Amino acid sequence: MNRIGGFFDLELPHPMANPHQASVALSTGRACIAMWLQEVRPIRCFVPFYCCDAVLQPFKEAGIDIEFYAIDDELYPIGLPENPEAGHWLYWTNFFGLLGGQVELLAKAWGRRVFVDNTHAFFEARVPRLWSFTSARKYFGVPDGAYCYRPNQDNTPPEIERFIPSCAHHLVARSTKKAEEAFGLYQESELAFDCSIKRVSLFTERLMATVDIEKVMAARLQNLRTLNEQLAQHNTFNPLKSVWSGTPFCYPFLPAKPILRSDLYSQNIFVPTLWPEVEQRKDPDFILERLLCKNLLPLPIDHRYGAEDMHRLASVILDHIR
Repeated sequence: MNRIGGFFDLELPHPMANPHQASVALSTGRACIAMWLQEVRPIRCFVPFYCCDAVLQPFKEAGIDIEFYAIDDELYPIGLPENPEAGHWLYWTNFFGLLGGQVELLAKAWGRRVFVDNTHAFFEARVPRLWSFTSARKYFGVPDGAYCYRPNQDNTPPEIERFIPSCAHHLVARSTKKAEEAFGLYQESELAFDCSIKRVSLFTERLMATVDIEKVMAARLQNLRTLNEQLAQHNTFNPLKSVWSGTPFCYPFLPAKPILRSDLYSQNIFVPTLWPEVEQRKDPDFILERLLCKNLLPLPIDHRYGAEDMHRLASVILDHIR
């Protein structure tokens, strides 16, 4: 029954189609991993060393053994067992949304025992016959939201409650306060998430239904082309030199000599580190992963920006190279 009266809601545009109607819409990526673990109950999982601690948390809470694997300079898994044992699964990440072509090769050895982390490939999240998921918060200004695909295309959610965001202050502050204040609120919001399996909030569900997906994809691709035209000759990141398809998460730029993020921050260019936890882990190997964590710059290409922004971004990067 609709309420009548009271204060007004946010004035949101008329809803369009949900971009992931065939998925189970949950609150977070961790919830997607936790649901998969709950339904499949793998004995052991092979997980990339190049990942954030949030990925590892659901395995720890579910009591599932993991083993880290390394990647080569094309970001392809190396050192995996040639004949995986029954009950062993591969957690594979489509880094930067560039690696969709690897899935078929991996499935030859692992069959359907591949769980695809497509948090960097929002628009190509579903992988036929495999478990996969993506995250809305990596792409849009929403307080929660992630989409998990089962291999059988069943999008029936578990009997669980909806997520209720404690607040969305960081999203409002992004437009009304200084960037430093808004970022602090964003960090507080991130710390509030856990591995609870909950459905996506009604707030995010409504917001996501207003997104013009085709327009967002077109903006990302155009921004990537603009950066690549100006920076490709200075980029040592191999996967961008290979054939790739889809809509990348960012423009991954790996300079021959490191560029300090603090130098970029001073010019109002904010580039995250993916992922600082990697360098802090005690495992002695994984040299490439540590190098990527330290030196790779995931340059933003999202729909908030246009050609002028990309030209300024490229110009600043080139100034630090010369």
